Amino acid sequence: MKDLIHIPDLIPKQFADRLQDVIYSSMFTWNYSTNTATNEQKFTDYLKTFSGVWNDIKDEGQLSTNIWHNSAPKETLQTKYLDLFSGLIFFMFDRVPESSIGQFQRVKANLNTRKPQSWENAIAEPHIDFKIPGYKSLLYYVDSADGETIIYNERYSDVISKDPKELTVREKFTARKGSAILFDSDIVHTHTYPIYEQNRSVINFCFSQNIEQDIEQQKMMETSGEEDNQYDLFE
Repeated sequence: MKDLIHIPDLIPKQFADRLQDVIYSSMFTWNYSTNTATNEQKFTDYLKTFSGVWNDIKDEGQLSTNIWHNSAPKETLQTKYLDLFSGLIFFMFDRVPESSIGQFQRVKANLNTRKPQSWENAIAEPHIDFKIPGYKSLLYYVDSADGETIIYNERYSDVISKDPKELTVREKFTARKGSAILFDSDIVHTHTYPIYEQNRSVINFCFSQNIEQDIEQQKMMETSGEEDNQYDLFE
């Protein structure tokens, strides 16, 4: 399967309207995150020293909520929305027949509000969703809004290599309600901010492609002694 797939009109308009209504309803709880991404120190060092984009980064945090997280306490999650949001995955199977899923690592909604004109060329902090190769991210656009998703050519392995290079843009996607992109979770990416529209909201899934992959990942974590928190989905 390709490592980056744009899926215009992933879902019918009625379903897109329903998701938008839920996201902006008074019953949907948002939490403020001081950073749009929490990168490990060596990733931050790369951004500062080698990436070539450090001076373009402006990050005042965002609103977010975890719908599912495979290692978070259940009481911190809004699991009542998981079945509704998971409908996006079934449409993904229809639009991308070669796609598959083992289990969710995380399902998260994010909301960025309008920024001043001076932020027009600013980007959020580049990041990955999961550093182990083979995992997939589905990014669904709740709104049509300005503020692009920027996909870079580089992956996590390039960032931590002994000879790191500057980030180079592979493709940009404008947020269009009902559309989505499917990509490898270890690809470096970021986004710009809405300047003209009031809000820009997305739903982000990170998942394995088969159960065997999950078992292998758990073994790796147990062997290394790492916690299962090697990703931070925001975009």
